[in-house]
Amino acid sequence: MGREQGDEHLEADCTDGGRDPGSKPPVILEHAAAGADENERRLIANSCNCQICGSPCVVAQYSESKDGWRWRCRNDGYRNTIRTNSFFQRYHRGTVRRRHWVFGAIERGSKNCLLIEVPDRKRETLIPIIRQWILPGTRIISDGWSAYATVADIDFGIYSHDVVVHERNFVEPNDATINTQLIENTWMRAKKKLRRQFGTSKAHFTSYLNEIMWRERVGPNKFCELICCIASIYSV
Repeated sequence: MGREQGDEHLEADCTDGGRDPGSKPPVILEHAAAGADENERRLIANSCNCQICGSPCVVAQYSESKDGWRWRCRNDGYRNTIRTNSFFQRYHRGTVRRRHWVFGAIERGSKNCLLIEVPDRKRETLIPIIRQWILPGTRIISDGWSAYATVADIDFGIYSHDVVVHERNFVEPNDATINTQLIENTWMRAKKKLRRQFGTSKAHFTSYLNEIMWRERVGPNKFCELICCIASIYSV
């Protein structure tokens, strides 16, 4: 990441980029199964078969659902959302989209950040990325995800590693420096920016991450930094 080797403090985390970040949240469907008129307009499906036994499901009230209704199989307890094969599922959800896992790290002080799309959150995937991008001697602070359990053992201990278990605390009670607040804030800003785009392309997802990293690095005067970048690439 272009830093001097030394005792740096860095937070690491891996988050779910989610489905298409630009997709809108589904409209709450209230009392969708209240009568035949909704079925005639095909707001909901006329039928739903159990995926276990194949029997037709019935529409049943379900108070814990936002819609208040769901499909239910009387034979084996199969349950499914009332939105299955409905207008609302097609319009707001469409086809199932591939999810994006993103490994992220941010350096305290400089706030240089790293965002890399990864196929999964397995140890075999994340450890080589840590070794490639994070300098030896760095103090790594992560959450309690099991893939990070051997970080302190990488190359016979080139990193120090502290863990904050979010199920217990967001900040370690005995050491306030052990927290992942900075990377969590980075995730929030990154997702907020992607949602504002009202749609993203799977082919360009890596370029979105590159832009977010650039914005984090250059600070508030982004237009001047952009002009400088253009001038350095294209001679006038």
